[in-house]
Amino acid sequence: MIKSLFVTFNPIGTEDFGGAQCTQRNLNLLKEVSDPVIYVIKRRSFMSSLTSFVRGDFPPFKKEDEVNIFDSIKVNDVGLVFVDNSLLGGVVEKIKSKFGLPVIVFFNNVEYDYVSVRFRHERVRRFLFGKIAKKQEILSLTFADTSIVLNDRDMGRIEEIYGVKIDYILPVSFNSIMTKTELQNKYSRINRGLYKTCLFVGAYGKANYDGIKWFADVVMPSLERVKLIIVGRGFDKFEKEFPNENIEVIGFVNSLEEYYLKSDFVIAPIFFGAGMKVKIAEAMMYGKSVLGTNEAFEGYEVDFNKVGALCNNAESFESEIGILKNLDNKYNEYSRSIFDAKYSSSVTSKKFKEIFSNL
Repeated sequence: MIKSLFVTFNPIGTEDFGGAQCTQRNLNLLKEVSDPVIYVIKRRSFMSSLTSFVRGDFPPFKKEDEVNIFDSIKVNDVGLVFVDNSLLGGVVEKIKSKFGLPVIVFFNNVEYDYVSVRFRHERVRRFLFGKIAKKQEILSLTFADTSIVLNDRDMGRIEEIYGVKIDYILPVSFNSIMTKTELQNKYSRINRGLYKTCLFVGAYGKANYDGIKWFADVVMPSLERVKLIIVGRGFDKFEKEFPNENIEVIGFVNSLEEYYLKSDFVIAPIFFGAGMKVKIAEAMMYGKSVLGTNEAFEGYEVDFNKVGALCNNAESFESEIGILKNLDNKYNEYSRSIFDAKYSSSVTSKKFKEIFSNL
């Protein structure tokens, strides 16, 4: 089996936020076709970030990372490199010139666009980070042998910004933790409560916080006999900002299974962002009805009326929740079926093997 090198900004072994989950998915796919060595670019100090800027690299990538990557290639006799982020175009260029190895670059999103979202209220940082992001993405597209994105939106934006066509779309996927039959059996043993429970899952971040805070402040006061559960790394620090007695903030948990199973439906009020939201695939794996915005469902090919509903304002959330409140069923057959057909790890595994065979 060929030896490969997997390069990423995200930590390995933790899946408590969407980016890390997608990274772990990519690593698992690579393990099916090669024997990977892993190199994680670690976070560094503010001064180190300035050094990265001076070199024209996107923080926290530094010269020592470049040296370590080259050493890993030599020591391990690497025959393929998988770069888990389009912001590493400079090192992709050097790998091609120095070693001539095949390189796959995975676009978690269009980073140039994401910089505009991330720093939309900070003009200087938006300009500086945007300039470097664009430079690095141009290099990634120029020197990678194969480029992969998550969805049609990112493919279109890359062609629009850079005039380059992406090679493959490989959407978000999630491990099937239990079979459909096992899942249905678990639901059959759950008692129905007086209140309907809606679940929000997501690590603390600007998009997640703004979305669920809006829902808590604007939508929840108009709902009767509905309880909101917020589960996600970092949210426990903001518990006092959700004073409604029908809102419970949990924070990080080791397993989400009990929360998905006990909830009646899942909400995803996300109004800005990039890439795809891994939590939508996870919710469908558990057979949940999902009420989400256009941004939350970006990249997913689903029938909104069957998976739950498309909701982009308070009125639509209130209306659809009013409908779901009257249904005595925590399990959505369509959600699980569409997950199995399009967003399970077994589906993307097959597609990735095809990509790999075409290198």
